Amino acid sequence: MLPEPSGGIVPFPIWKQDPDRLYRSKLLFLGYEQFHRRQKCPKSSALRGRISSLGDFIVAMSDKGIVALEFSSQRSAMEDALRLRFPEADVIDGQADLGDTLVKVEQAIENPGFDPNIPLDLRGTPYQTKVWSMLRAIPMGETTNYGALAANLGTRDAREVTEAIASNPIAVLVPCHRIIKKDGSISGYRWGFKRKRDLLAREHRLGTLKTV
Repeated sequence: MLPEPSGGIVPFPIWKQDPDRLYRSKLLFLGYEQFHRRQKCPKSSALRGRISSLGDFIVAMSDKGIVALEFSSQRSAMEDALRLRFPEADVIDGQADLGDTLVKVEQAIENPGFDPNIPLDLRGTPYQTKVWSMLRAIPMGETTNYGALAANLGTRDAREVTEAIASNPIAVLVPCHRIIKKDGSISGYRWGFKRKRDLLAREHRLGTLKTV
């Protein structure tokens, strides 16, 4: 089972290999979207007041694409986590300049069938990025399990697959929520069981949810 967050920030994992320390380009910290009830969303909010029904989220982007999409209500802690993960990068506030990306991300969170057409900059070990690419290939409305994913990688041991999935730093757009237990029940999720359940329920409403 994937580790279940107990609430609050989930730190970026310690990579078995450390490719991020080779990163020298500027990391662009996009912005932070705060959860508000729709009727109380202030138009003048410095956080832009955009709504995610799954809670506050933070996005970080390099010159190649999104490197992190995390649900968290603790902005300063998330910024600290980004600086730890990318120690050679400058983390800057791009809230005002790249709001369009935040709009697209919010639409992808709220509407599972929406394609935001935003490039992703997957940063991890070769094995991790391979697993994350396989997650992206799972169609909306379908699920699979850890063992099946491991079998596609040529192994019967799902532990490394499970670790790679738990290390995914890009919620929703790298849909690790589509991985469930072999018996069809919902397993743990880096950003909380309830979010995973809600994401799968949304996809189910758009069509028949299938397990492959």
